[in-house]
Amino acid sequence: MSIRVLLVSLLSLSCTVLAAQETGIGGRTREVSGAKRLFIAADSLLYRYQHRDTYDPFYMERNLNRWAFCTRSNLSNNVLYTSGREGDDRFYSLLKTNEKFTQSFTVGYRSLYLSVGISPGIFYGRDNDDIEFSLASNGNRLGGEIMYQNADEYKGKAMLGDQTFAIPASATNTKTVDGNAYYVLNYRKFSISAATNQGYTQKKSAGSLIFSAAMKVGSSHISGIQEIGSPDIDLSYASFALGAGYGYNLVFRNMLMVHGSLRASLIVYNGGGVMSGEEKAKIPMSFPDFIINGNFAIVYPFRNYFTGLAVTLRDDTCGNTDDMFIDNFRYKANVFFGVRFGQ
Repeated sequence: MSIRVLLVSLLSLSCTVLAAQETGIGGRTREVSGAKRLFIAADSLLYRYQHRDTYDPFYMERNLNRWAFCTRSNLSNNVLYTSGREGDDRFYSLLKTNEKFTQSFTVGYRSLYLSVGISPGIFYGRDNDDIEFSLASNGNRLGGEIMYQNADEYKGKAMLGDQTFAIPASATNTKTVDGNAYYVLNYRKFSISAATNQGYTQKKSAGSLIFSAAMKVGSSHISGIQEIGSPDIDLSYASFALGAGYGYNLVFRNMLMVHGSLRASLIVYNGGGVMSGEEKAKIPMSFPDFIINGNFAIVYPFRNYFTGLAVTLRDDTCGNTDDMFIDNFRYKANVFFGVRFGQ
């Protein structure tokens, strides 16, 4: 639905409901309250949007209930690998954040969904200071996600020449903005939404070619290693990529669905720089490099309920292995249970 159509529909509904009345006992009428008129207008618009004929009902069906509720238990982690040169010596580091557990709750009304996530660690003092939030839209034809992360909890080991050193969590800070978008070619028969947010149910096995775009912008600060007097290192990087992939939903007789999809986006722009002490240098380009997104899910719908598990993976690289190379890997896994109700 385009922005223009949406605005026109909202204006038309607003004008219509301004004159709305209810018939009371004896044929008398009474004015409908402003809040109720607005709710009727919004509900009518969402109802029509929810019942659009945009898919093949032989292959999938859309959730037509008024309400939906879902809870997810999420586990995620980031791994950052770097390699390069420090003078005449080779430098390697392998850092990762602590595994992060969150519990999220989603309430859906027609086609609108609102999610809130909490980390149980905050109730007993075990949560870290990392900040992360994301905004996502998972339609059958178009969709995407943008995520911001500020991580102070990377820790691990580094090797310079023949020496190995521990890098504590307090020595690093990484800020990143990750984004990805997709377009599904066979969207009338293949439902990617059935795997991501269970807004649809896949009834018959189908697959599709998926076009994709991805971007990454970020910066990292790594404090110097005191044992050898190495300077602080500051990195900045930006990547943009275009590509394609394939997804498939395998449906069994009991409606159990297994989803798998993989998208590889070729990096068409890769830029950034590194500052080590007073020395500045550009991060060298390498070709070909990719931003890879993978998804796996098992979904089991029964009556008005649904349950399952899902795993998402993302891997992106920057630079080359001879001078300066950065590889960032992220995974997120969750198990979920939900219910739909109301007409």
